[in-house]
Amino acid sequence: MNTKLDNVTTQYRKFNENQVLTEGQLNEFIDYFEDQDRLSRTRLSGVGVVCGFKSEYTNLLLPTEIDMVGKEGLDDPFLQTILIAQGAGVTTGGDLITLRKKGANASEVLIDFSDVRYKYYRDY
Repeated sequence: MNTKLDNVTTQYRKFNENQVLTEGQLNEFIDYFEDQDRLSRTRLSGVGVVCGFKSEYTNLLLPTEIDMVGKEGLDDPFLQTILIAQGAGVTTGGDLITLRKKGANASEVLIDFSDVRYKYYRDY
């Protein structure tokens, strides 16, 4: 289990006008909001798999052994593997983790804005 949330910053200082801030005061301020962000993920969303991460046990044919299939001396040309599909989840430390498949070509990652019509949009 991750220990990032074992020591949570529960408050931050209020600053005065023209006050000189120390490194510790600034870091305490950042730590507070980082901890709150993590806590909101674990308390609001919970921890675990949000979506995806479907796992499947499979036997993959080893690429280097393809030519050797059916030849003597090769006991098992298959690699027993667990495949994990893309997905998203929250760790017990409040970190958001994602596993995504990279798009094979540019058409999978670009949006054609000429075809998109927004209902609540106005040019200024």
